[in-house]
Amino acid sequence: MSEQQRNQILSNIKVIGFDLDGTLYNVTPEIKLRVRNLIYQKISTEFNIPLEKATNLFEEIYSETHSGGGTIRDLEQRFGKKSDSDIIQDSLQEADILALIPEDPNLSRLLTRLSESYQLDLLTGGRENLAFEKLKRIGIDKGIFKYLFTKERGRKGNGDLYREWIQNRLDLTPENFLYVGDNKKQDIDIPKELGIKTCFLGDYNQADFQINSILDLERLLLE
Repeated sequence: MSEQQRNQILSNIKVIGFDLDGTLYNVTPEIKLRVRNLIYQKISTEFNIPLEKATNLFEEIYSETHSGGGTIRDLEQRFGKKSDSDIIQDSLQEADILALIPEDPNLSRLLTRLSESYQLDLLTGGRENLAFEKLKRIGIDKGIFKYLFTKERGRKGNGDLYREWIQNRLDLTPENFLYVGDNKKQDIDIPKELGIKTCFLGDYNQADFQINSILDLERLLLE
């Protein structure tokens, strides 16, 4: 992408949407461990296998797929059973991790500055009440976001949440929206199919933009 194309894309952005888990706060090794343990338990229950077998199977398949969702789909094929829940997302939402989320005053100040130039929204696969609790832990006033799109309003995985997001502003086109997240499929691939511009935390060249930290977003937008 040329600098001119890059600047043209950024100049069209009017609304910025944010993922929550792994984007507005870091998923530390301890958080990962608690989430992982809940994943094992859910797999054990869902496929009616011993916990140790569930643990070993998940780690074995994950080492090949490097995708939580891909691992669950592989297990569904192996056991010939479709899971009744989104095991990965549900585990991330239900794990006891609130006390492990640190306050981040720098992020709070960044969002305040961005809100002066852009409409900010939050889109998360979790429940609304839990999203509010996580924002409180980070030190972010939920009022900084004009709209919150949560699990109660649709799923990110099938694109419903993104469709509702862009349909909420009929005066804009998808190119006026930028979504920032850390999941390659749910935060980048799916919104891109709808014409939404994307920004990935990390290295993923399918995203329109890549940043190393959420705090780099301001530099990207103001360069």
